[in-house]
Amino acid sequence: PVSNPAATLYRSICKEVPRVLTIYDIDLPVPTARRAIREHFRKNETVKDERVQEMLIERGYMELEETLLQHKQKTHLTRVFTSYIEESGADRKRLGPNATIDEQFARN
Repeated sequence: PVSNPAATLYRSICKEVPRVLTIYDIDLPVPTARRAIREHFRKNETVKDERVQEMLIERGYMELEETLLQHKQKTHLTRVFTSYIEESGADRKRLGPNATIDEQFARN
């Protein structure tokens, strides 16, 4: 039987989540971290081009390997695990069309 490469990658990552959280001393429940991983996979579920799918899967394996070899910093992983909950970077500072003067001032 032919297996789904994306599902295999997902299972590989989920299997390593407890180890990664321990290695990087990230205080986050394992189910929450796995939910974040699931959200990252769901972002790309609409990709239909096989070449793009293969590239994303290969990139996922490279990210997993770099993480396990400790080539990342704790903040990199924290951003991955919390990005679906909290806004970060430029999005955090982006103002809506109805922003008040106080919000515009606080932005800087």
